[in-house]
Amino acid sequence: MEDDGKRQLMCTEREEKLDGIKYSFVLKAFEKDGHIDWCLLVTSFSYIPKNVSLLLKLGNEQILHLPVNNRTVDDVTMPTYSYMIGTVAYSTPARKAEYYTALFELSEEQLKYIEEYGIMKVRISSRSSYNEKEWKKDKLGKFLAKSWHLMDNKYATTKVKSMWDDF
Repeated sequence: MEDDGKRQLMCTEREEKLDGIKYSFVLKAFEKDGHIDWCLLVTSFSYIPKNVSLLLKLGNEQILHLPVNNRTVDDVTMPTYSYMIGTVAYSTPARKAEYYTALFELSEEQLKYIEEYGIMKVRISSRSSYNEKEWKKDKLGKFLAKSWHLMDNKYATTKVKSMWDDF
């Protein structure tokens, strides 16, 4: 529960490589007073520009253009790890890395289209270029549709509790 009374839910992530760059896709929702705002969260250690756009090509050839709603950059510490080759031990030092997060709004209508037609291609802008991936079978769309139904059901069946309830 947020300070403003919004409840948040997030599904597990689905990692995909777009042109060799790893991105994570997560369905996220904010609910307040029965209204749910759905979002697609895309994260990566690879650069995501401030004005990033996401294109989703559906199985019926329709293209959904999702402009960025919010984009952040966090500094994270990559852990140290060690490994052995024969009798020699190697260790990598901890290092700082930038972790990019972009939030794209999704309407329920768009989620219905994704569920019905599936996502066959994804393209995300990156600097002056873009990264993309195309599938012969829908994987990302099925993942998002399943997450959508699980989260929607959780909101419908979970009562908002006050701190004072059952005290």
